[in-house]
Parts: sequence; structure tokens; C-alpha cells
Amino acid sequence: MTAPRIPSNDQIECTSASLTDGLVDELLACYIDWRHAAAAAADAYARWSGAPGAEEALRFSAYTAALDQEESSAIPTRSS
Repeated sequence: MTAPRIPSNDQIECTSASLTDGLVDELLACYIDWRHAAAAAADAYARWSGAPGAEEALRFSAYTAALDQEESSAIPTRSS
């Protein structure tokens, strides 16, 4: 059995700069998702706080769902 060939440094295509760029892109995408979710939560709060009595419970439920969504987007999970 022959030993596996170890590539030299000049043959490795993945550089720290490309890793950093990918992480920055991922971070920015997560931040944008969170900002959208935060804006949706703020809108839901405004609708709930101005809701007439008959709609108050329904709009509060929508507001808490928007808060849950914001929390979920604030805690990204890695898929890889």
C-alpha cells in the first residue's frame, strides 16, 4: 500500500482570504435576515398596540409569532 500524496501549499486552493470572504458573506446574509425579521416584529407590535378590542388577541398572537421569528433569525444555524 502506498502512502497518500500530501499536496504542497501551492496546490491548496482554499486560502484564508477566501474563507474570510465566505464568512463575511454569511454573516451579512444573517444580519439582513435578522433586520427584516426585526422590522416585521416592529410592524406587528404597531398593529397590536393600535388594535381594537375585538382584534387585540389575534394581533398579539401575530406579534409573538413575529418575535419568535426574529429570535430564530438572530440565532443562525450552520448547515454544513
